[in-house]
Formats: sequence, structure tokens, C-alpha cells
Amino acid sequence: MKPLQRQQYNGGIIPFSGGIDSAGVLYHCLRSNPEKYFLVMKVCLYNSISANRMTKEKEAVHNVIEYLRENGIKNFEYKELEYHYPSLEIPPLWDSEIVYFAAATCVRAYPEISCLYEGVTADDYIGEGDDFDERLEKYASILHLIADRNTGNFRIEMPLSKLSKLEIMQMLPPEMLKMTWSCRYPVPKETYSYKLERCHFCPPCKVIDKAIEQDSNLNII
Repeated sequence: MKPLQRQQYNGGIIPFSGGIDSAGVLYHCLRSNPEKYFLVMKVCLYNSISANRMTKEKEAVHNVIEYLRENGIKNFEYKELEYHYPSLEIPPLWDSEIVYFAAATCVRAYPEISCLYEGVTADDYIGEGDDFDERLEKYASILHLIADRNTGNFRIEMPLSKLSKLEIMQMLPPEMLKMTWSCRYPVPKETYSYKLERCHFCPPCKVIDKAIEQDSNLNII
């Protein structure tokens, strides 16, 4: 009996955290390339401080994936990977280092993948400049090493790198924007409550709050 034939990921791989930036890249890539088929990947990072964040991010990812499919955007397959390291106490790695390692394992598993789409925005360079470029080069080196690829046979593209978070928020459909979650440290909405809300003090929250000040029509919790 022949194994079932799967659809080839000829569009590339899109890491999707559930946040605004990666949601923008996801929406842009799927809408702009309807003839391509993508692998969409969520890496769940379980460390000593991430429990609330993972709860909200997974909820956001699942809601956005369902929203896309309900609206006829189906040129992708979704896969979820997990990385557990709570015993290390304060996380010793950047989240993106683990995400790129996970993406590399997917590239090894599906060798037709030749491109990764990264959710980098113009805001990421504010106050960092060359330091941010160096960090991106480090992430790329992780992927190239683990996936056994190089710049000649694998591309890392940042299709929204010229846009600010405000512009990406304005680009997304309002219903989809409301589903996203970018806060790093969600807090209980009320004492003894299981409902979580944005902290308003982490870097993503500060950028989001500034964007909302500039455009009060943006619909996000």
C-alpha cells in the first residue's frame, strides 16, 4: 500500500506566535500567494514565566487559524511544536532562537521548504539598529546550521519590515486584529480571576497603546 501523498509546502514556512506582527505576515503571505501552499508553525514555549502568555497566545493562534479558514483562506497547513524548559528558571535564550531551531527541524522534515517569512517590522529597529541586524543574523545561522542550508538555497524574507506596528494593525481585518495577542506578561483582569488582560508595560504593549492613541478606531483588547 502506497503512503498517502501530502501537499508540498511550496510557499515556505511561517512561524506564527499569535501576535500582531506575525499575524500581519501570515495574512499578507496567504492572501498574496493563493497558488502557494504554506506550513504555518506555532512554537509553544513553556518556561518559568510563560504560562499565562502561552494560554493567550494559543487561544489567539487557534482563533486566527479558524478565522482564516472560515473566510476561504485555506492555502496552508498548521502544525504546533512545544519546547519545555521551566526547570531552568529565568529563560536563558531569546524566544526567537528556539523558534528558529524549531523551524529548522521542520525544514529538515520537509526539504521542499526554501523560505521562512519573519514578522519583523520597522518598530523593531527603533533604538537597536545594527544590534537588531546582528540578532537576526544569529537566528539565521541557527536555522542554516540545524537545517543544513545556506543563503544560496534558503531565503529568510521580511515582507512587512518597512511597516510600523500601527500600519500592520490598520492592514489586518478588524475581526482578525481583535483575535491577536502580543502582550508578554498577561495579568489577571480582576483579583482571583482566570481572565487575563494585557499588562500595558511590556515593550509590545507600549507600542500597541501608542498605536491606539494614534488611531482610536483600532479594535484590540
